[in-house]
Amino acid sequence: MNADVNGDWREESASTILKEDPTYFTSFSCVVATDLDEDTLLPLAALLWESKIPLLVGRAYGMIGSLRLVAEEHYVLEAHPDTPLSDMRLMQPFPTLVEFCNTVDLDALSDVDHAHVPFAVVLFKFLEAWRAAHGGNGPANFREKQEFKETVTAGIRMRSDPGNEGVPLDEENFGEAVTAANTALNVPTIPDNVGRIFAKATPLNESSSTFWIMINALKSFVDAHNVLPLRGSVPDMVSDSDSYIALQTVYVEKAKADFSAIRATVQETLVSLGRDAGEISEFELKTFCKNASFLELVQTRSLADERASTDAAQDQYGTATFEGWVLECEEDHLWYVLLRAVDVFKGQHGHYPGEFTMEEDVPKLKECVSNVLEAEQWSKGQSIKDDYIQEMCRFGASKLHTVSSFLGGTAAQEVIKMLTHQYVPINSFYLYNGAKGTAVTLSV
Repeated sequence: MNADVNGDWREESASTILKEDPTYFTSFSCVVATDLDEDTLLPLAALLWESKIPLLVGRAYGMIGSLRLVAEEHYVLEAHPDTPLSDMRLMQPFPTLVEFCNTVDLDALSDVDHAHVPFAVVLFKFLEAWRAAHGGNGPANFREKQEFKETVTAGIRMRSDPGNEGVPLDEENFGEAVTAANTALNVPTIPDNVGRIFAKATPLNESSSTFWIMINALKSFVDAHNVLPLRGSVPDMVSDSDSYIALQTVYVEKAKADFSAIRATVQETLVSLGRDAGEISEFELKTFCKNASFLELVQTRSLADERASTDAAQDQYGTATFEGWVLECEEDHLWYVLLRAVDVFKGQHGHYPGEFTMEEDVPKLKECVSNVLEAEQWSKGQSIKDDYIQEMCRFGASKLHTVSSFLGGTAAQEVIKMLTHQYVPINSFYLYNGAKGTAVTLSV
């Protein structure tokens, strides 16, 4: 269908390839595994973990479906947040923005020009007046912002023609300024997501990934300027074309200057590590700078650690959370415990519960569930209701086409996220309840 797409296949079991040609798996950027028992899955996951290749494990089990992402480290350059705040820097204006806004004299403008001043300039002008009257401070709380917005509203000109004296002119730009005051008048800070990434940074070496080299440059920039690089984008606003383009140029040029500073640090770092100064493309670095506020780092546990049940792992990943699943009877969460238990059952009895006989397998699975809960120290003596255990046996490890097709579409989206470094992938276990049509993401 698409001449640019090609594929290949091997008619061999994953276990056979893993034994005879393990490098086959490490030739991929991402691996998707389905319907593998743990004797094959765990060695495969260990191989890919060591090679830093993400693994997505899909599973359909009766009316339950799951996806487990296994990635030691995955960075997201373009998270595409739903409602990103504009980066106007009005509370900490840079010199060229101050210079541009100072060229505008609101009182000297005609009514037509006054109604087409970009709202960013309107806010800047009224913010200057506010600071002059408040000891250099901007509006810092809800009450002060309300007062500030009333001041901006009072700046709308009135009509002077006979019969309409005192009627406000239709100045949409001032209305936009009032609306934007809550979000545009915020002091630039380092977002928590970026701070967490900075905290995980370690000294660079010749094998450091390009992401950590860019993070190193970003942190150097933040240390020097106390802000992230300017995004450079300007939201749509009521304005004449010349004023809007001039304002947009101010932000774009500042973003270019910030980019140049970070690029210089990146190139210097690469050379110091004995690597090519042009290893990171200009496009990738620009994307990084533009989305610096929204960077994300996803780090999951390995499958081996998930099964190990060590005290350290419990402390890191929240034993109390798992206890809550059982004690609060959150149904969608409980299926994770049950899926772990059927794998234990398979290892002990050579088949999944309910594949051959349900009556005999129910008490055996109940014992496996108790063992899992006890081993993980999740339940504090509590247990999962028999109804869930019987339902798991009734599934008999069947694979329903409706659940499988839903998981296939979801898995495809997750793989695209991983390969493009866009949008935040699941972290780290996605569970779909086909009986209820609900889903939940768990950190396991």
